[in-house]
Formats: sequence, C-alpha cells, structure tokens
Amino acid sequence: MKLSRPAGSSDLEEARAIARRLIGAAQPRPNGDGLPVPPAPPAFVPSPREFRTEARPEPPPEPPPRTREIEPPPASLSSSTSATVDALVDNLVAEVVDDPLAVLTEADEVIEEVAPSWEEILERCQNLAQAQATLLLDADGEVVASYGDWPAAGVHAVAAKLIPLLEKKEESAPGVGLSVRLADRILTAWHFTLNVMPMTVAFLADVPIGRDARPELEDELRRGNL
Repeated sequence: MKLSRPAGSSDLEEARAIARRLIGAAQPRPNGDGLPVPPAPPAFVPSPREFRTEARPEPPPEPPPRTREIEPPPASLSSSTSATVDALVDNLVAEVVDDPLAVLTEADEVIEEVAPSWEEILERCQNLAQAQATLLLDADGEVVASYGDWPAAGVHAVAAKLIPLLEKKEESAPGVGLSVRLADRILTAWHFTLNVMPMTVAFLADVPIGRDARPELEDELRRGNL
C-alpha cells in the first residue's frame, strides 16, 4: 500500500485560499454604499391549482312553446252565426235607408246664422239716423235696396241725379260726402266699402247726417250680403 506524503505548509496555504474563495462567493456583494446586497428571493411560481377554474353548468334548454290547436266550430253553429250577422246588417241598412237622420242628435245639429235682409238692415239704419228714407247703390250706381218714403219720382230717378253730384263733390273734397236739399228735406250721401266693393248710401232726413254717425251706420250695412 502506497502512503501519501504528509501535507506541507504550501498545501495548507493553498487549502486556506480555496476555502476563502468559496466563503467569499457565498457572501453577498456590497452595494455602492459598502453594504452587502442580500440575495434575490426566489421567483414566485404559482401553483397550477390557483389558475384552475371550475366550469359553469349550462342552463337547461327552454321548453318549446305550447301550441293549442283551435278546433273549427260545428257546421251548424257557423251557419247560424253567419245568418245572424247577415240579418243584423240587413236591419241596419234598412234603418239607414228608411231614416237617414235617425242617428243624428241635438249635439250634431248645425245652426247656420241667416244674414238679415236688406230691408231689415236699411230699416235699422234709418232708425239710427232718424231719417225718413234710405237708399243703397252699387259701384255702377244701380239700386241695390231702398226703404222708406221717397219722392214720387222714385229711387231710380234720385239715383241717376245723385251719382254725378257725388262724384263732382268727391273731386273737390274727397271723403266728405254730399248734402243737398230734395223737396223739403236734406239728402245726405257718401261712399263706403262693403266686402271691398265700393258702395253708396243715401239718407233722406230733416237734417244732414253728421260724419260722426257714419261709422255705426256703415257697420250695420256691412251685415248684408251682396
């Protein structure tokens, strides 16, 4: 058997140097401040159990919609119902034809306002003006209506002389009207508009008709229809 030689001082020094290197490698390295840097902790590796999810149960399928078959009515019932409906329709048509106003009520009644006659309007104007006669002429000088007591010559003879005199007066004094003596009374006449139509009205009275009374008389005249 061959024995190894005893370790000398150089071997011991080499062993110490190796031990120091091993110990130094295990120690943490100092940082910039001269302090040792602790070793980094081991990386966290999650367990596969932590990521395991349980599958949700599927909802139960919806039941199919329930349908109900409608059975047709018996032939006897269908024919009787049709006959009843036809009879009701026939009765309703007969009632409508016989009395078309049977379905009307008092609430459905339409009351149409009837315009007063020119005789009624001129009579009211004559009373307002306290005159004995009233005459209404259109744009052509034709007599539309007259009321009251006119001279024996008649309203047409008066109208034929009145229009030329009134037109001559309008040339010199527009809108003033005319007042002239006719027999033992005063004939007052002027132009106004009725539904945008030029008209002429004349009153035969004991005194001239003042201009302040004309608006009320014209409003009353505008109630008429041409």
